[in-house]
Amino acid sequence: MYALATQKATIRLPGRWVNATCLDDSLRAQTAVHAPEVLGVELVFPSGCKVMVDAGTRLLSLVNQAAHAAKRVQLVFEEGATGTMGYLQRMGFFEFLDRSVRVQPEPLAQDVSEHRQHRSLIEFARIHPSRKDESLPSQLADRIARGVGSMSADRAKKLEDTAWHVFAELIQNIHRHAQAPIDGYAALQIYKSPKGRRAVVSVSDSGLGLLSTLRQGLESRQARTAGLSDAALLLKVVSEGVSRFGGGNGCGICTSAQKALAFDTTLDFRLFDSSLHLEPQPGSGFALANHREGLSPIWGTHIAFEFRLDS
Repeated sequence: MYALATQKATIRLPGRWVNATCLDDSLRAQTAVHAPEVLGVELVFPSGCKVMVDAGTRLLSLVNQAAHAAKRVQLVFEEGATGTMGYLQRMGFFEFLDRSVRVQPEPLAQDVSEHRQHRSLIEFARIHPSRKDESLPSQLADRIARGVGSMSADRAKKLEDTAWHVFAELIQNIHRHAQAPIDGYAALQIYKSPKGRRAVVSVSDSGLGLLSTLRQGLESRQARTAGLSDAALLLKVVSEGVSRFGGGNGCGICTSAQKALAFDTTLDFRLFDSSLHLEPQPGSGFALANHREGLSPIWGTHIAFEFRLDS
């Protein structure tokens, strides 16, 4: 009887800005998408709902995960193309949806050739787990550099270099750790607010999980490190560099994070059923600001860097 009552999970997002934390709150309020008794999933985007890129990449991954698991998935946009649906279409979101996913109303046809000619305007990008696109980090970093406006030339160049390292490392992590049949996704957006401009860089995959694969490789060589809590192991990855391969590997996320400190950057990691938010600490790298557990499961690893452009 319980299984019959929960065959469909309906997640209604709030009618406001939806970031990664807000998305997790909405998902946790309902039966988990990946619960075995759930056969259908409906995501509702009400009037006023505006999806930020850190939530957008995770939504795209989760929806495609559900479709891959043979669940019936439907996205309902109550405002139609005039609301967040139009924004997501301009971002390239629907281009990467699994073909089995139903969208109401149906997205308007796009001019694909025009879309491809203006790659600097595309915020979403597909990352194939086994095929590398060597130009992708540069394309995405250039997109940030074009949007910094009044920033000095030297600082803009430093931001572009930092963004390139972040994208290159996070994309490489998908190739190293994902081991998944589902594509990963990268996205970026520059936001303006009374507190200043900020660039959000988000990379998402549907694989085995960064910390899970790290622990597998560490168990035979560094058992003590492998036994650390998620929070402690992640801080070690960010501050010191840890690799399941040994040698000089494993410093990519650490190097990217240290470069990002110049822009007062915050880091957000979403794991299978938990999230960790790291804040910059003057003179001491990053510190754990928030650790949430018991979240609705999402396969893979989902990482967001938020650069403060006016700091």
